[in-house]
Amino acid sequence: CGGTRHWLYPAKSAGTVKSTRHVSESTARDACYDYVIKKIPGANIQVFNNSFAKHIIGSVTFVTGFKVKNAFNKTIKYYANCLIQSDMSMEVDIRPQ
Repeated sequence: CGGTRHWLYPAKSAGTVKSTRHVSESTARDACYDYVIKKIPGANIQVFNNSFAKHIIGSVTFVTGFKVKNAFNKTIKYYANCLIQSDMSMEVDIRPQ
């Protein structure tokens, strides 16, 4: 991470990762949904197909599933992996389910 290594020892950790720098799950969800809807016309978000994770460095990952119909009217399913930093900058990786 920027030339610095961070080590996590699960046996020594107490509780969950806590930081005031993390964006909330609802903020991450809204940002990820907005990105998918704006970038992929006709995307149908699968709200039951989500996950949220906090990272020790302050970023979060929100993963959402969505469906899109192609030119042959066949439904294709995808995942959008949204990596969101504490300053709300975001990287999105879209892959087939």
